[in-house]
This record gives sequence, structure tokens and C-alpha cells, in this order.
Amino acid sequence: MSETESGKKPKVVAIIQARMGSTRLPGKVTMEIAGKPMLQRVIERVQRAKTVDQVIVAVPESDDTVGMSTLCPVGVHLCYGSEHDVLERYDQAARENNADIIVRITSDCPLIDPDVIDEVVGKFLQYSPDYASNTMERSYPRGLDVEVFSRAALERAAKEAGPGDREHVTPYMLRHPEFRRLPVTGGTTDGTVNWSVDTQEDLDRVREIYAYFHDQGRDDFTWIEAIHHCAAVALAANSAFPTLMTQPTDTPRPTPEIVSSEPPRRSKVAVIGTAPSTRDLAPYTDDSWEIWSLSNRVVTDQIPRWDRHFELHPLSQFERDPEARPYIDWMHRQEGKPIFLQSPRQYPGIKCGVQFPYKPLIERFGRYFTSTIAWQIALAIHEGAEEIGLWGVDLMLHEEYVHQRPCVEFLLGWASGRGIRVTVPRQSSLLKPQQLYGMEGECGARQAIIEHKARLSGMVQQFQMQRDQAALKMAHTQGAVEGLTFAEQMSG
Repeated sequence: MSETESGKKPKVVAIIQARMGSTRLPGKVTMEIAGKPMLQRVIERVQRAKTVDQVIVAVPESDDTVGMSTLCPVGVHLCYGSEHDVLERYDQAARENNADIIVRITSDCPLIDPDVIDEVVGKFLQYSPDYASNTMERSYPRGLDVEVFSRAALERAAKEAGPGDREHVTPYMLRHPEFRRLPVTGGTTDGTVNWSVDTQEDLDRVREIYAYFHDQGRDDFTWIEAIHHCAAVALAANSAFPTLMTQPTDTPRPTPEIVSSEPPRRSKVAVIGTAPSTRDLAPYTDDSWEIWSLSNRVVTDQIPRWDRHFELHPLSQFERDPEARPYIDWMHRQEGKPIFLQSPRQYPGIKCGVQFPYKPLIERFGRYFTSTIAWQIALAIHEGAEEIGLWGVDLMLHEEYVHQRPCVEFLLGWASGRGIRVTVPRQSSLLKPQQLYGMEGECGARQAIIEHKARLSGMVQQFQMQRDQAALKMAHTQGAVEGLTFAEQMSG
């Protein structure tokens, strides 16, 4: 349904059902979350969805008109309808606002994600079913629920549904096979995480998430950022929390196949640097390792796989480098696997961008961080890794050795001292001192430096030979061109 019968773009209207009354948590839509009422938080996040043309709040006729209107930002319409026949309330709101496609959102979902709304609406526009949702097969946390259906499907349900199918709007569409239904499974969890607000405990959980990002001056955080924060909090408290699956699926299937299993948490982290001496030795084929990559040089060289990528430099650094454009484009194309960023707001086109958790790491380890690798090691420790390995990390250049290497070795020592196994390839000079002071002669790192210098010197010689050969060929070719030019003049 990319176009209506008249050929116009269909009008997509998000209808948020809300009410003052609630059995378990009365008045919850008015309760504050980071300084704003919960209903306002829901509205603001729905308004950020690019596929939604209009946002409406549908409330019971019995609710306080003035009270509900104060919760809605300017431009958001209130539609009043039946208190118990919510299906009729939706049908009335859709008719009054000339909706072609309806997005159903509930007011107890203050973490609703505009990107998730766009995902479900996008699939609906692409495949033109009668009904699409991300709730038929759970791959998102509860509280990110999005249902999308056509005006025709809503009108039919409102006309034909019996009393038992009218309180929750869509059961009639779900039970009757003549409605063409499309499950959307673009998330990366098994749906066991709950972010909807039905109890005080639920509200406290959501408030904590908002408070964390509010301290950073943000309310536009994504659900992936929120779930990573929740996982970090759970790990710090030594409690269980579902992790993100590394391979989400978003291919719609005509017949739901409800299979959801969370892979075991990988407790081994491999940090992959750019040094060619050991980068290819990393355990890419061993699924027990989670691969953490960094730097445009690594990804553009196409390492065999990665599970998390880290780009902790500001966008301005790449804007000054025209050769960085392919790397920025590469990050824009990625989906599913997280890319940790200094600030996702600097990289608005990166769909899977995640705010790097600086604050808890600084609180735990202090302010001694001199490289992306150091931040990665600290995060691995913080998340409870049992083994940390470094490949492609030499830190042999002067600037790296002076400023970056001490911090990396400090954190590796910190990890080792707390029982975390540290793996460094034999070829790497990390954790290999020149000598035991006062006891031994020079060894270890000095020998590695000599070998590394010899390798680089050999490369320099090769480049010089290639340059000299190219210069000779250029001179011969230029001479031939000049000879032909002279012959051309003589023949004229």
C-alpha cells in the first residue's frame, strides 16, 4: 500500500490510546519520567518517527478533558470515544482524521522507539498486508510494541468483531485468516525484556533508564542503547540480563514460525587492532570469542568477522579526510550489530549506533584512558569478560608507545590481577619488558623493536625500489612521447 487508490501517498496516522484510569497503577500517564509526564514522553518519541504524518491521542469520553489536553504538546489532537470499546474509539479517530494507515501505540510504552515504528511501517508499505506488527514474533523488548493496519482492515474489524474482540483493538484481525498478516522481526532479543509500565516497579525501571541518558543531556536514545545500559547495570549487580543476539533477522515470513532462543553469552573478548604482524592470527573462526574491531583501516581491509565495532573519534576528524568517506558509508550500511560511538548524534545516519558508556567506566577506573583500545579493555572488564585477547596491537610507534601503551598495559594488568585471563600473541611486544630491572640485560621488547624496525626498513626499501622503477618507466615513456611529437611535427 505505497499509494492509495487515488494515487496519492497514504496518510499514516499514529493513534496512541490513553486513559487516566488504571487498575494496577492509577493515573500512570501523568506520572513524571525525567521531568515530563509519561504520556508526553510517548508522544514525543512517536513524533520522531519519519513515516508518521500525524499523531493522535484517543481517550475515553469519561476522562478529564482539560487534564488530558495539558499532557499533549501543541498540534497533537485528542479524540474521545468509548471507554470500553477501544476498537470503536480507534475507528472513530481514524475516520475523523482521514487516516489511510493506522499505527497503534499504547500510552504505557515510554521507551517506544521511532526507528522501530519506521521499521514496521516501512515493511507494511513495502508488502501491503492488512496487518503488520513486531508482536507476532517477539524480537524486541515488550514496550516497543507497534501494530500497523489499513483503514479497510480497521473498518471491517469494527463492523464484524464481537464484544470479546473490542477492548484490545486487533484480536479480530489476528484470529481471522482472511486478514493478510505480516510479522516484523527486526529486533535482536527474545522479547523477555519488559519496558511497558503496568506497576510501580516497571515505572522505576524506566525512570532509571531515562535518568541515565538525561544526565548526558539526551532523550533521543535508541532502544539498543537502552538495552546495553540495562545489561551493564545488571552485570555490575551480578544479575542476569538477556544479551543482544548477534544476527537479527528481518525477513518477513508468511507463516509465523515462533522460535526464539538466546545464544549463550560469550565471555571471551578479542580486541582487533591494525598492526599486520598479529591481526590475522585472531580467533575469527572460534565462536566462543566476541570480536571487537576498531579503526577504518581494519574494516576497510575486511577482517573475516566482527561483533562490535568502536568509533570513538568525533565526526569532524573524518570530515577533514576525504579518504575517510568509504568508512563513513560503511558504517551507514551496517544493521543489527552495534557500532559504539562517541556520540550517536554526531553520526545521525548510522542505524545501529550506540552511545559508548564513558560514565560508568570513568567512575570505576578513573580518568586514565589514552586510546580506543584502552576504552575497549575497560568495557570488557566492566561487562564481566573472563578472557581478553589483543591481536593486531603492537603500539610500537613513538607516539603510541609514549602515550597509549602504558594505559593499555595498566588495564591488562588490572584485568589479570582480578583473575581475568589475558591473551597476547607471542609476536606482540605487549607485556614484555626490556628487562627485569637490576637483574637482567636487555631482552623482550627491545628485541621486538629491532625485529619490527627491520620489517619496516625492508618495506621502505621495497617502496624505494618500486618508486625508482616507476620513475625509470616514466622517463622512458616520456621520451617516447617526445620522439613521437617530433616525428609528428616533421611529417606535417
